[in-house]
Amino acid sequence: LYIDNNLKIKDVDGSTVVITDLTEQNIDSFQPLILRNNSIMIGLSGQKGHKQNITISFDHRITDGLEMAKFLNEIILKI
Repeated sequence: LYIDNNLKIKDVDGSTVVITDLTEQNIDSFQPLILRNNSIMIGLSGQKGHKQNITISFDHRITDGLEMAKFLNEIILKI
């Protein structure tokens, strides 16, 4: 529906963005899973004060990889 520009608000109504921060747990990386009513899951991993990872999983009905790449680059540029 997204690709064909036929996605309607009711198709994604109630969707949320969730951030999971595991940087206090010394987890190098993980893959956040999209659950029902999640549009974007952002995962933070690594160690605070050292290299950290940002991982995003997203519902392709909401957006696409190009938009998520632009979003990640905006975050990186502001850090």
